[in-house]
Amino acid sequence: MRFVISRILAAASAGTGPLAGLVDPTRIAVTGQSDGGDTALAAALDPGTLATAVVASAASIGALALAGLTVRFGSPGTAGAS
Repeated sequence: MRFVISRILAAASAGTGPLAGLVDPTRIAVTGQSDGGDTALAAALDPGTLATAVVASAASIGALALAGLTVRFGSPGTAGAS
């Protein structure tokens, strides 16, 4: 995930191209569903990631808590509850 984010940031900092000037490197967020949620969880442990949303992941909620991450539960369309 770090490789993908770094390539996107490089493309955004280029003077030309489809991503030029469109990505703020101080506001990186990652989201994933199911196995992609596991990848998003791994990205959450990277200090450069500001926010992560994990949806229906196979990862354990206990693993999130052990990593010191805030766990919020909610239904689609709700703000959720801690």
